[in-house]
Amino acid sequence: IVTGDLGKFFLPERNLRQYSEEFDNAYWTKTNTSITANTTTAPDGTLTADALIENTTPSVGHSVTQSVAFVAGRTYTASCYFKAYPGPIARHIRLYLGNATTFGVDTYIRVNPASGTILNTVGSPIDSGITSVGDGWYRAWLTKVCTVSNTSSPIIQLVNTTNSGLYTDADGLSGVYLWGAQHEEGDLTDYDPTGPNAATRTDTRHDVLLNGETGSFSLTGNAAGLSYIVPKRYVLVT
Repeated sequence: IVTGDLGKFFLPERNLRQYSEEFDNAYWTKTNTSITANTTTAPDGTLTADALIENTTPSVGHSVTQSVAFVAGRTYTASCYFKAYPGPIARHIRLYLGNATTFGVDTYIRVNPASGTILNTVGSPIDSGITSVGDGWYRAWLTKVCTVSNTSSPIIQLVNTTNSGLYTDADGLSGVYLWGAQHEEGDLTDYDPTGPNAATRTDTRHDVLLNGETGSFSLTGNAAGLSYIVPKRYVLVT
């Protein structure tokens, strides 16, 4: 492509999670919980949303987690989609960005998946929020700067309505629907589904200025879609 003005090519931000819609996969560690896969319609209209169900062990944590590598000084955002599960007991969710080793203090938000509200914000994230996406689904997120480079395992944890993860009434039937987990470098972006290949590159954008001349450039890393800002004037050379 030969342009008469500015052309920008860039890679979208990438999801650091693997198997972001397959919580039953072995990459996700289940602690005192089980996953029932593909139990309800996800926000994208497919039958791919899972149910996270507690076991009957009281006074322990009930969660699902996957390791993520963090780099000190960089900003990270955690996000996930949640929907209330019709179990006997209403459960809330803690969505952790990271632990005290990585972010100075345990950093999470507590979400009520029935009302789509954030009830607690812990660890002073620089941004957090929740958005309705229809059919009872909400996307919740939080953002903070990493303080210590570390590979840690931020969790998605079931808690009771008083924000205790060590509740005594675990019944083996209650839980939450979840879908589309994402950890990413930088601020919140659109959800990027993953399978076995999560993001590995450290930069998130490549800008190339084409000033009316021919030329080329290369991109390395995981395969990704390319998009561009259409210039004011361009000629396609074949």
